[in-house]
Amino acid sequence: MPDISPLWLSWINPSLYTAWQGRWQRRHVEPIRYLPDHELVVFTRGQCHVEINDHAFDCMPGTFLIVPPNQKHMTVAGAKSVHRYCVHFDWVNHPRTRPHVPCIWQNEPLPRSAVRSAPHWLPRGPMHGQIVDPGAVFALLDTLMARWSAGGTLNRAACRATLLEILLRLFSPLEDRMRTPGRAIDLALRVKLLLDDVRDDRPNLPAVLAPLGYSYEHLGRVFRDAFGATPLAYLNLQRLERAKILLRDPSLSIATIARLAGYHDANYFSRTFRNRVGIPPRQYSQLAAKPQYE
Repeated sequence: MPDISPLWLSWINPSLYTAWQGRWQRRHVEPIRYLPDHELVVFTRGQCHVEINDHAFDCMPGTFLIVPPNQKHMTVAGAKSVHRYCVHFDWVNHPRTRPHVPCIWQNEPLPRSAVRSAPHWLPRGPMHGQIVDPGAVFALLDTLMARWSAGGTLNRAACRATLLEILLRLFSPLEDRMRTPGRAIDLALRVKLLLDDVRDDRPNLPAVLAPLGYSYEHLGRVFRDAFGATPLAYLNLQRLERAKILLRDPSLSIATIARLAGYHDANYFSRTFRNRVGIPPRQYSQLAAKPQYE
């Protein structure tokens, strides 16, 4: 896939001409054809081989391919049937001046008058890549297909908005998406929920956070940016505050408080508490038990 500049992503204002989804049977051959516009193809099942001029692409489930206009291409399905979504569109909004023809099967390019050229700022050539969040993209495509089938001015306008979100999801770098305030704080809060369930005093944090599907380093940055502390520092602060509350009860032993606060070793707890708070746990307990006013 070509290098993607966030600048040109902000210029996308798509026109949508037709949309459908369907299956190719195994070993199906789609003959040589030319398109008057761009075609977005998203593959959900099966495998197929696509040739566009001198470029060849093996398209697997969870990948996408954008075929530029007036480029000779053909498709061969693999050993299993292929399901794909297809959307014919332009990157900028053009009023429709003639009926839309999805493709023309012929061996010669279309006349220039029949082709809607790509804008000058668009990277040249086919675009092929892995979808970062396929579940979200597939759901958006289902919405787009339902609205397109329903017809009507409102639904067709909503299809343009849905297509814009799909294109942004396909091309926006993951790191840029995760740095947006809403997404970042949501992810940081999901990290916090997992940390709040930790009871081991020496947890394997990468394993604890693995269900979120991101690297531990990335999650650590997102959490620190949101809350000002690393996940490990947050756990240590949380345990200390829990211990301070428990130390107000003079009936509890230091060993019991250590265990309830999440420390398996009472001596380790005492050393850690003194290093962080400045006094031993027992002295803190005695001070906390004294009335503030005499």
